[in-house]
Amino acid sequence: MTASRLHELRKSFDALCHNLTAGEEYRSWFKTSPAHDGSAHIELAGDTFQFVVTERGSEFERRQTKDAEVVLYWLMSHVTSDMALGYELHNRRPQEDFRRQYFAEQERLLRLLRSDWADAFGERMRDILKAHPFSDPGKAP
Repeated sequence: MTASRLHELRKSFDALCHNLTAGEEYRSWFKTSPAHDGSAHIELAGDTFQFVVTERGSEFERRQTKDAEVVLYWLMSHVTSDMALGYELHNRRPQEDFRRQYFAEQERLLRLLRSDWADAFGERMRDILKAHPFSDPGKAP
């Protein structure tokens, strides 16, 4: 059962990566054992998925859920974050807080996959921006 659930999760992850332009290169990001390089891997303990991030032998994050869709959201958030950072880097606007393009692009990418994921991401970013507003270098505060 464990191998089958992980196999189904991997198939879903691969399909989501395929739906993103340039997302195919991220298919290798689905791991079931630690690489200790700061990347995430998925463990299955009984019927609970464990989303674990390790680096140099230390565990930095562990989230758990029984819902495969939640794990897919966590995985695709990592993929779309990396893609959005690359987009921002290649389209940098020096007089603008880099997060403007980064957040907008990640939300756009998530919306291509699932609108509810983009909505959840947008809500989370609004909360972050309340505590840490944009700071555009070219504009006076």
